[in-house]
Amino acid sequence: IHHLPHTSPRSQRNLPSTPKRNNLRHTRNQSNILVETPPRSRKGETTLRILITGASSLPGYRTTQELLKQEHEVIAIHLKNPIPLEHPNLTKIKLDITNQVKLQDLILKKKPDIIIHMAAYGDVDGCEKNKAYAWKVNVEPTITIAKTANIIKAYVLYLSTDYVFDGTKGLYKENEPPSPINYYGLTKATAETIIKAVCDQWSIAR
Repeated sequence: IHHLPHTSPRSQRNLPSTPKRNNLRHTRNQSNILVETPPRSRKGETTLRILITGASSLPGYRTTQELLKQEHEVIAIHLKNPIPLEHPNLTKIKLDITNQVKLQDLILKKKPDIIIHMAAYGDVDGCEKNKAYAWKVNVEPTITIAKTANIIKAYVLYLSTDYVFDGTKGLYKENEPPSPINYYGLTKATAETIIKAVCDQWSIAR
């Protein structure tokens, strides 16, 4: 897995793919100095409110499980498939993320400390056949998430894919430019670009 952590266009650091206790926020103040501040706490010093899109997917489900074990508060967004978990710290919300208004309203209402964006249309062949739908699911919600995250000062972790590369080389480094050869890879590479360009605080995991 490649991690591309970023809090400004010119800085990179290695961050875990899933948030851990006592994580620090890395932001730049008005003097462009990198500073560390503890994340907002709601139930205790180590508790984070984390919103996950695509929480019914395998990575979303596993991430939700792990975060609940660490006693974080999880807001799990799903659509077609249910989430077979019950926990006092878990809030399950059925939402179509292509509804930009409802997605933004939910983020503004819940004000998560971290947004883990995992939802995607991952059918590679399907993306080739229905490019408009692939763009609607994989790109447009990412714009809304990135912009809204800045409003509430949330950290964004975006789950991308190795399909952003053409596969001819292998063992790609984190800073190598994407070179997708299919439409699915193109939409994910575009979403990566949006995260980098718009978000104040972000990481990308491939």
